[in-house]
Amino acid sequence: MRHPTSFWINTVGLSTGMATSLLIFLWVAHEWGGGMESNMENIRLFSLVAVFILLIACINFINLSTARTMKHAHEVGIRKAVGAERRMLVKQYLSESMVVTVISMFFALALLSMIMPAFNDFTGKDITFGFTKELVVGAVGITLFTGLLAGSYPAMFLSSYRAIQVIKGDFHSSIQQIWIRKGLVVFQFWLSIIFIAAVIVIQSQLQFIADQGPIAGEEALYQTQEKVALLAKYAAALAILISCLGLLGLASFTAERRVREIGIRKALGANTQSIVWLLTGEFTRLVIWAIVLGLPVAYVILRHWLDQFVYRIELSLMFFALSAVIAILISWITLSTQAIRTAQINPSDCLRDE
Repeated sequence: MRHPTSFWINTVGLSTGMATSLLIFLWVAHEWGGGMESNMENIRLFSLVAVFILLIACINFINLSTARTMKHAHEVGIRKAVGAERRMLVKQYLSESMVVTVISMFFALALLSMIMPAFNDFTGKDITFGFTKELVVGAVGITLFTGLLAGSYPAMFLSSYRAIQVIKGDFHSSIQQIWIRKGLVVFQFWLSIIFIAAVIVIQSQLQFIADQGPIAGEEALYQTQEKVALLAKYAAALAILISCLGLLGLASFTAERRVREIGIRKALGANTQSIVWLLTGEFTRLVIWAIVLGLPVAYVILRHWLDQFVYRIELSLMFFALSAVIAILISWITLSTQAIRTAQINPSDCLRDE
């Protein structure tokens, strides 16, 4: 990867997602080998959470790879002009994706070895970390799946440019490509808002049960549901962390692409506040769309989850309003760090080459 920011964001995101997926894979394999003694619903829940977190990490890779297009477009145009075929370019970019994925898997394995003891305490199991058949199968499978999923669209996207167009500089992302990128950001935060709402509601339900005394407590199966609550917290934290890493990376590329525009606006008298809103407004709108689409889904899922309890809370509007506020605040904090730094640049530095 040629851009250090995107490389490290992708590596951290993919490592976290792959470690989570591998951990769940080993747990499911352990339970299957032990006769499926644990709750099948919890296995499905853990597995779904792992897939979602890995998807969020893959979306970061796709978005940051396509956002780097302007830097790579000229190179692609020249290589096509001297005879490079599209399939050669696809192979190159898929290879780049696999390299980052393999590096991420090594980080994931190191992370896995560190968190395995805590995970065993959490599940009450004794899953050992070692290069067993299950671990090798899981690592190879997740690496191939992640590398191909994360690299396929960028590879096809970057290799599709026409040589003449790119070399002349007559090159822009198509409306379809822009909407795909925006849609992926919305999907990331759609998942994150569901996780945030789940944490708030599950924690409130468990506290409600504890307040009702022993009758409600016996009905609730204290310990299993507490594990679900802790899982939801970890999942929400990971989903938000990886989503915010991707948002920060995209904000960095956006600011870099619009640096001359920002310099002109500042030279014409624009203040820091207006520049910050210019850089954060579009992403804020995407997060709001994710909230609008995610909260109804969160309501349905949590309503179904609460139906298993005789004693249960009512799903108040306040739970979902709080989830929305948390998502917006987190996105603003993430975006504002980059936006404020960009808004404080000296206009003469931006326009020196003009």
